[in-house]
Amino acid sequence: MGEPQGPARALFFLPGRMAGETVLARVLSAAIQGVEALPIAVEVDLAGGLPALHMVGLPDAAIRESRDRVRSAIQNSGFSFPARRITVNLAPAHVRKEGTALDLPLAVGILIGAGVLPPDCAQGLLLAGELSLDGGIRGVKGALSFALTARKLRCRGLVVPATAAAEASAVDGVDVFPFADLLQVVSFLRGDARPDPLPVLTYDPGAGDGCPGEASLAHNGVLFLDELPEFRRGALEVLRQPMEEGRIAITRSMQVLVFPARFILIAAMNP
Repeated sequence: MGEPQGPARALFFLPGRMAGETVLARVLSAAIQGVEALPIAVEVDLAGGLPALHMVGLPDAAIRESRDRVRSAIQNSGFSFPARRITVNLAPAHVRKEGTALDLPLAVGILIGAGVLPPDCAQGLLLAGELSLDGGIRGVKGALSFALTARKLRCRGLVVPATAAAEASAVDGVDVFPFADLLQVVSFLRGDARPDPLPVLTYDPGAGDGCPGEASLAHNGVLFLDELPEFRRGALEVLRQPMEEGRIAITRSMQVLVFPARFILIAAMNP
């Protein structure tokens, strides 16, 4: 037999784990829907068979492409990508997921399944972040929403990109742990590094520009309608729901998105 071609790669397994054994890892994350973050369980199953990565649970194109980003990020962070048949389920499976925030929890789930990380290392944590090919963690939209969801679920911490730390730390009641790359996250989850959570930022709600805009943009502010008679009757009727309920519900493609819209309405007109 000839010599194997290319550099040899070592696989990581937990003590007592056989190469053909099925391993299931679960990592908590979230996906943005409207202005809210829907909790998502990233389930990663490693089984015997031809090496492949299959993803189910209604992922969009950006999430499906994460298999290549995650593979490169893991390898360029100094770990071997497991040569196993990997199946990823994004639960709840009936809800369509969008964005790139699931990159980080997917990578952590694979590393747990491969034995690089302890099985319960991510328990009680919510993770969100996009991975670059070199293992860096890029910022994601909705850090404030992720923090609100983590607080609602009573998570022990929120792991986010370093660039999203300030936004996420504006929410009281949840510890925020920001990291710049995957290697730092692995060190944190292994217990090798225990960074202090960021302090909660305080702000003055009246310090913003206060410019009124559409109903949801005027949440906790003022919605000013100048030249009231110039508005169509239909447009004014739409304001009935937010004025009565403090929210706007929009139905789009089998989904109902709810936006906050509690405002003071002021109108003006010429005599």
